Amino acid sequence: MNVISSRILETCLDGTMNIEITLDRTMDRNSICHLASMGNLEYFSDFPRPFFRITRPGAFIIKGVEGADTFEVFKLAASTDVANEIAAIIRRF
Repeated sequence: MNVISSRILETCLDGTMNIEITLDRTMDRNSICHLASMGNLEYFSDFPRPFFRITRPGAFIIKGVEGADTFEVFKLAASTDVANEIAAIIRRF
């Protein structure tokens, strides 16, 4: 699995930003669990489209839906290079 693109959706003055990551294939439960190595996973399998949230306190929150090829990253710390860190984790899947 690879990251095709990442684009900034919103940037705030305090250094936080919202980034959309697009993958070359859809996320399944295994790829979500692999990505969860970056933080604390919350997985809501009983939703009509299973939703996940991965949180690393003080750094970022990742939110997405199983079966989608995109997810959003809410970068909380100005110094964190989240997009590159996520791309490296995804390449190892």
